[in-house]
Amino acid sequence: MQAGYKKNTRVLANIGKNFALFEPVHGSAPDIAGKQMANPCSMILSSKMMLEYFGEREGRKEWSEAANAIEEAFINSLESGITTPDLGGKAKTYDVGKTIAQRILEV
Repeated sequence: MQAGYKKNTRVLANIGKNFALFEPVHGSAPDIAGKQMANPCSMILSSKMMLEYFGEREGRKEWSEAANAIEEAFINSLESGITTPDLGGKAKTYDVGKTIAQRILEV
């Protein structure tokens, strides 16, 4: 299972019979280490995918709703232009994450 909203927001799910692993798919980016330029969206979407999967598997509506809230907040943040430089924005890693977290609470 893969999801990708833009070129740098890819996540991957490896789902087996008894275990599942959800992870962002990206390189190590040593050239931007410590500069607050890394895009946190793949990590955030990995969490969304995990909640969605377990919500469906365990029949937990609140987990599925949390996954939907993450996705809605993520899309809302992108549409408002609060993005890291790799997506054409000027926001720092922390600011993108904080904005998405705040919007999750508003959903």
